[in-house]
Amino acid sequence: MKPSQRMVVVLGMHRSGTSLLAQIIGRLDVALGSDLLLDPAADNKYGYWEHHEIAMTQDFLLASLGRMWHEPRGVLPLPEGWLDSEPARRATATLIDIVRRERVAAGTALWGFKDPRTLRFLPMWDRVLTACGVRPVYLLAVRRPDSVAASLIKRNGMSVHQARFLWLQHNLAPFRGSNPPSIAATIDYDLWFERPAHNMGRLLGALSSKLKLRSALDLCRPVLDHDARHHEAAGTASVADRVYRLLIDPMPDRFRVYRLRRQVRRFAEAEHLLFAWQEMIELCHAAGPLPVAAWSRAKDG
Repeated sequence: MKPSQRMVVVLGMHRSGTSLLAQIIGRLDVALGSDLLLDPAADNKYGYWEHHEIAMTQDFLLASLGRMWHEPRGVLPLPEGWLDSEPARRATATLIDIVRRERVAAGTALWGFKDPRTLRFLPMWDRVLTACGVRPVYLLAVRRPDSVAASLIKRNGMSVHQARFLWLQHNLAPFRGSNPPSIAATIDYDLWFERPAHNMGRLLGALSSKLKLRSALDLCRPVLDHDARHHEAAGTASVADRVYRLLIDPMPDRFRVYRLRRQVRRFAEAEHLLFAWQEMIELCHAAGPLPVAAWSRAKDG
C-alpha cells in the first residue's frame, strides 16, 4: 500500500506547547517515527518529542546562517538569498531523504513531526514537501507571549524584549510571503487545561479523524491530566499580545489572515531597522576604538 499523501507538521514557537501537541497527535495514531527526543529535561520532564535528525539538520542550518534562535543574532531576519545557499541546499536534500524514509516506515498511517525551528524555514519545507509529493497538515501551537517570555527568561537568560521579538518572529512566519501556507488548526496551549474539548474538536477536524470527541479525550487523558505550566501571564497591550489575540480569534480565516499580514508588514519594518542597527554595531566593532585625538576632534567639531 502507498504511504498517506498527507503529512502532519506541528509548528510553534519554543515553549508554546508543541511537545504536548506532538504527544497528543501520537495518541491519535499519527506516526512520529522512532528517532525522537524523549529523554526528560529540567524544563520539559516529558521530553521534547522532536524528530532527532530533523532537529539537528535545522539547528545546523541555523548555525551555518549565523542565526541560532536563542542567541542575540537569532532575532535577525535570515540572510538574503539563504534559500539557495549551499547549507540550505544540503539541508533540503537531507530533509527530503528523511521524509521519504519516514513515510515508507509509517506505511499507510499518517506521519508527522514537531520542531519549532521549522517556522524559520517554511520556504525550504515547501520545496521538501513538493519534492516528496505530500500535502502538509500544518498545526500551529500558540501560547500567551508573556508566558513564553517568562519561560525563556528563566531557561535561556533572555531579556523580555528578545523573547517577545522571537515570539512575533515565529508566530508571524506562516503569514509571510506571497503564498503563505494554510494552517489547518491553531491550538491554544492553555486551553488543553481549561477547555480541552475545544482544542480536541479543532484537532480532530484538522486531521480528518473518525474518532469521536469523547474517545479522543479519553485516549489523551494521561497526557492532559499533567498540567506542566510553570509560567502563566495575563494579557497585556503589547504588539505580541495583539497578534496572539488575532491568532486565536474565531473569525473566518480570510479576515484573520488579512489582519495578520498587516502585522507582518509592520514587523518586517522593525526587522529591517534591527538588521541595519546590527550591521552598524558590527562595523564599529570591526573598526576598533576611535583614537583619543580623533574622538576629541569629532566631539568638538
